[in-house]
Amino acid sequence: MTSKELQERLIRFAVAILKLFRKMPKEPDAIHIAGQFMRSGTHPGIHYGEVRAAESDKDFVHKLKMINKELRETYNFLTIVQLMEYVKPDDIAPVHKECNELIAIFTATIISLESKEYRGRSKR
Repeated sequence: MTSKELQERLIRFAVAILKLFRKMPKEPDAIHIAGQFMRSGTHPGIHYGEVRAAESDKDFVHKLKMINKELRETYNFLTIVQLMEYVKPDDIAPVHKECNELIAIFTATIISLESKEYRGRSKR
């Protein structure tokens, strides 16, 4: 997957988060959770451009970690939404699945890059 394709996937994920947000009930607890997952779930798509414009390898990995952190937070909020049955299972399942897949992509990328950095240091 290219960087551009990943950015487009993150944007589609943000749109899915916003659509899910619209389906949330209007009770105070649901409003609180919805606001939280809306922020954390749209952050990766909006800020992925910063990753692509990183000033160094270290900055690149740091920015990837920040996006992965937001995705993990989103996953936890989506789990709460699912367990509280705020929305229909068919509405949340694909968003939850996509979030998990994105976490896997970012985690694997970070591990790979950090492994290369470690190997590079051992040669010096």
